[in-house]
Amino acid sequence: MDHPLNVTGYEIYQYRLPLRQPFMVFNQPVAFREGLIIRLLTAEGFCGVGEAAPLPGLSEETFKKTIFQLKNLRARLLNFPIPSDVKEYQKTFSKEPWINHCASVRFAIEMAALHLMSQINKQVPAEFLKCPPISNVLVAGLLQGTPDEIKSQANRLLNEGFNVFKLKIGSRNIPLDVKKVQLVRELIGSTRKLRLDANQAWSMVEAVAFCQNAGLEGIEFIEEPLKETSGLEQFICQTGCPVALDESIQKQDPEKFIFPDGVKFIVVKPTIVGGIVKTFQWIARALKEKKGVVISSVFESGVAGRMLANLASFSPLAAGLGTQEWLAQDLLEPLHKKDSNFILRASLQFSWEDIDTRQLTAISF
Repeated sequence: MDHPLNVTGYEIYQYRLPLRQPFMVFNQPVAFREGLIIRLLTAEGFCGVGEAAPLPGLSEETFKKTIFQLKNLRARLLNFPIPSDVKEYQKTFSKEPWINHCASVRFAIEMAALHLMSQINKQVPAEFLKCPPISNVLVAGLLQGTPDEIKSQANRLLNEGFNVFKLKIGSRNIPLDVKKVQLVRELIGSTRKLRLDANQAWSMVEAVAFCQNAGLEGIEFIEEPLKETSGLEQFICQTGCPVALDESIQKQDPEKFIFPDGVKFIVVKPTIVGGIVKTFQWIARALKEKKGVVISSVFESGVAGRMLANLASFSPLAAGLGTQEWLAQDLLEPLHKKDSNFILRASLQFSWEDIDTRQLTAISF
């Protein structure tokens, strides 16, 4: 555009989507997902969409606080000048007042602004962010539950073409977790990759015992095996297991964080770490330190899922977007192509008209 545009309209909507089955988040069962969809509008007819969906048990902010902050932003967002390029976008959202808001709110506002900017420039968001030539985005399937449930989930994902799987472990029953790993190995074979996520559940003794009994065959990495991250270097030295950080980085400054020796991957959840700009700071830091980056979701709707897929375009590793498979209903069509573990490049863009607004309830100010 030849002239700057301002936000002239701001709307908030609420959704509630059931899961196919309850998912355990730090020992709390989650049976449905509720979140907030926002719209930034311009007088020229452009529309940017964002999503705030704090996850109980993981997000610091409550749903009530998220609504409160989004409502209070109305006065600031009306007549807000839309950044014209990536540098201005990053500069704007790297300072006050935006950095003072909770993580899911920051993600929603930054997502809506980025979506709006990409619409104005007729680009996929990843293209606007200067991503190298975009290909389809690889996705990891998500497994959790009893052995029978895991078997059913894995077979369904195998039939859909998935080649990377993430298995939730970290119970007090280590022999059962070992059994689950062995079961998944048998199902997916030696040519596919397996990721494990313990969510900081174990002591050093428990984590080492698990690795010794489960073995490392086919394991791409294990996320957060220890309650105390100070022991990660010792754990890696003892087991040789590749480790990824997730919870350990969520409240940290990407520029100041010190990686434990031997850590090879980080898992970045934009909804949790505090938005898109913060996510790019983590990506830049990881590349500098030669760490692999996995962009991951927290059961947001397909609206946020589209933007997360755009961010995942910056990493060759399979994105942790398998949570979309757990939604019994969604606001958009499924992210990945049927019978494929890829999100097609064409799916990285969407408009308000693509959203099933019948599942949205407007929130008044």
